Amino acid sequence: MVSWRRSLHVALALSAVILCFPALAQSPGPGCESWAARLISYQGTLIGRRASGMQLVSVSVNDTFCVGDVLEIGAYSRAAIQLPDQTVVRLDQGTIVTFAA
Repeated sequence: MVSWRRSLHVALALSAVILCFPALAQSPGPGCESWAARLISYQGTLIGRRASGMQLVSVSVNDTFCVGDVLEIGAYSRAAIQLPDQTVVRLDQGTIVTFAA
């Protein structure tokens, strides 16, 4: 069993990596014609990956995700996304979502 302290250290290390590299701090999905989801709230650590090249990106509220993008919810974290039909989906820690058409 992994202790919560070790998990917290891993989450903090991942956050530090994203914050230390400005090239990673790009919003997912600015180039897609129609978005698959929009981040409406979160707490904790989220990691995004673009469909093109799986480049790591930081995420923030109101970012949109294109088809093929990936959103990973870190330990002790949660998020809520809104789909184009206005449905709200809540995501818990450890969830990995790949957005499909």
